[in-house]
Amino acid sequence: MHLIRSRANAVLNQRGRCLESSLYGPIDKIINSQLPPDYMVKPQGLIRDSPPEDDADDNDDNDDNDNVGNITTDSYGTVDGDSTKSYPDFIICQFSAERDEDIIKAIIEVKPPGYVKKAVTETLFYMDKAGGREDVIGIAISGNDIRILDLDSSVTAGYTTRPSPRSLISKAFIDLIYGLTMP
Repeated sequence: MHLIRSRANAVLNQRGRCLESSLYGPIDKIINSQLPPDYMVKPQGLIRDSPPEDDADDNDDNDDNDNVGNITTDSYGTVDGDSTKSYPDFIICQFSAERDEDIIKAIIEVKPPGYVKKAVTETLFYMDKAGGREDVIGIAISGNDIRILDLDSSVTAGYTTRPSPRSLISKAFIDLIYGLTMP
């Protein structure tokens, strides 16, 4: 873990502009080091909108997806007709040989230092695309600025923030990732 922390620090403290893609490797390594075998990180994981309700395969005159050959199901169990596709930087999910669908636990969006608002906005967008489930957390990362987001329909903003770790290499961030695997 010391080597991973050193690398993350080097990227975050480099002279000039820190590119978000420079953070992908250290973030992926940190996250994967904390997950048990039945969890995985999907870099640039695909999230699809579900087709509208009237686009079901029911051979009526109100839909475009009656051709079964044009319909697929992704690893989250979402039917793909003419759906819109989105690719957050990382998706943490739980999987099982007994279950067809992966269960999304967290969506992570990464931006360079100084782009916190953009990271939060995009994370919330992807959380909504993933079904707007309140059991999926969002992790918006802008350099060492980390925001933990929970969807909450009972508040005006539609989401709340948790106390956030100080940095990618902090014990609090490691504990947050590990905590995703707890029931």
